[in-house]
Amino acid sequence: ARLSTRSIPAGLRPGDGVEGLVRLMTPSGPVRPHAYDFSFESYFDGLGAVGFFMRDPEPVEIEPLPGARQWVQRISSTLQGLREGLAARLRERVGGAEGEVAAALITGMRGGIPEAYNEDLRRAGLAHVLAISGLHMALAAFTIIGTARLGFALFPGFSSRHPVRKYAAAAALLVCFFYLLVSGSGVAAQRSFLMLAVMLLALLFDRAALTMRNLAVAALAVIITTPHSRHVPQIIAA
Repeated sequence: ARLSTRSIPAGLRPGDGVEGLVRLMTPSGPVRPHAYDFSFESYFDGLGAVGFFMRDPEPVEIEPLPGARQWVQRISSTLQGLREGLAARLRERVGGAEGEVAAALITGMRGGIPEAYNEDLRRAGLAHVLAISGLHMALAAFTIIGTARLGFALFPGFSSRHPVRKYAAAAALLVCFFYLLVSGSGVAAQRSFLMLAVMLLALLFDRAALTMRNLAVAALAVIITTPHSRHVPQIIAA
C-alpha cells in the first residue's frame, strides 16, 4: 500500500515501521480514455491499495524480513536514505525553488518544485529536462571522462604507458551506475544507462561505440524487466 500523511515522526528513516489508523482505497483508473491508468501501473509496481493516515502515524518496531528479502530491504532503505539526505543538502545549500530543481536533477525527487516553476517549464517545452534520462547520463559521463583525461594529461609519462582512455571510460561507467541508483532508477534512466554502458564497454574492449546495438540492448532489457512501462512504445519506435 502507498499511504500519505500530513506529518511524519521525528527521526523516522527509510525502512522504519509506523502504525496508525488509515483509509485504504483501490488504485483509480484513468479519468478519461487513454489517460494515465494508475491502477495498471500500481499492479505491476506491486501496490494493492492507496490511502492516507487518518491521524499522524507513530513509529513502531517491525520484525525483519526473512532471508534475502532482508538484505534487499536494507539496500533499498540505505539508497533511499542517501537520496533523501542528498536532496536535503542540495535544498539547504542552494535554497529556494532553485534548490528543489537541483534536487530533482540529481536525485529525481521532484515533489518540492513549486507549481509555478513546473508550469513555466511546461509552457517552454522544457519539463522533460527534470526527468533524468539520456541528457543527464551523457553529461555525467562526459564530465567524468573529460576530467579524467585532463588529469591524466598532467602526467604524460604515465599516460604514454597506460590506456588512460579506458581508465576514464571505466570511471564514467561507475559514476553513472551510482547516478542511476541515486536518481531512483526510473525507466528512462535505466534505458539511458544501458545505452551508455554499452558504449563505454565498447570503448573498454576496443569495439565500435556508436552503433544501433546500444538502443537494441537497452530496448530488450527494458522490455524484459518492465514491459508495462509507458516508455516501451517510445523505445520501440525509436
